[in-house]
Amino acid sequence: FMQSSPIVAMLWEGIDAIPVVRKIVGATSGREAEAGSIRGDFSMSRQLNLIHASDGEESAKKEKGLVFSDEEVVEWQSADECLFYSSEELGE
Repeated sequence: FMQSSPIVAMLWEGIDAIPVVRKIVGATSGREAEAGSIRGDFSMSRQLNLIHASDGEESAKKEKGLVFSDEEVVEWQSADECLFYSSEELGE
């Protein structure tokens, strides 16, 4: 499906990023997805899906390589990270 139309690809990071993003995205079937989730608000089909989110770290690593080269991904530190996470969550 990624080849059927243009895509906007993103890599998200953060504490528990995968389960948090999957909650924002919603259940795979739009008809079963919770209202307020992306799929719940904008999708009906299970197959013709408008958004994808990796289901775990291994699949995220694999899928990252399908879209991005190593040169396109940069390491960085967010200046406002301390506003989103406590020092305990950051391991400080």
